[in-house]
Amino acid sequence: MKGVFSPTVFIDQPGKPGFGKRGVFGIAMIGRLPGKFGSGYYFKRRGQGLPVYGGKPNSGNRAVVWQKINNGPTVAATHFTWSKAGQTTEKQRQELKGLIKLLVRVKPDVVNGDFNAPRGGEIWTKLTERFVDNIPAEIKTTLDPKLHYANGVELVVDGFFTAPKNKTQVKSLRLVNEVSDHLAIVAEII
Repeated sequence: MKGVFSPTVFIDQPGKPGFGKRGVFGIAMIGRLPGKFGSGYYFKRRGQGLPVYGGKPNSGNRAVVWQKINNGPTVAATHFTWSKAGQTTEKQRQELKGLIKLLVRVKPDVVNGDFNAPRGGEIWTKLTERFVDNIPAEIKTTLDPKLHYANGVELVVDGFFTAPKNKTQVKSLRLVNEVSDHLAIVAEII
């Protein structure tokens, strides 16, 4: 398979919640279909080199990775800015502007990932002004009840969006548990 990786942060202290090892973490996309891969940062910390985690959330860069599949759609993925209890923060508002600017340039048919912003909230609503939300309404959470630290919290924070008025449609979509602390989104697009 081929792919792309955008480093976002260096974990300097192994064993922190969600991080088992020390090293470079980031966002990646891999696939078997032919096409061109790309990546870009929509919010990058000032300074030289890769930011060091050091125990504070949101200390890393924010990136989007994508693949323009030959004779097919452009699929993009991101991991958006975290906030406590899914509350909208000024940092999220600021970084959403950068994310939207990058997505306008990339023109993805599909945007997916952990948006760290609950469905129905301000950030999610702004995303639905530009994209179609394909997570079924009956889904109440994308947090894995066995693996996520906030056991029992029900929030849809992981999204699978498609661009409106385009050819790409979601044929099927399901969530799979026990893959990560968030449920994996498995979708077939046509």
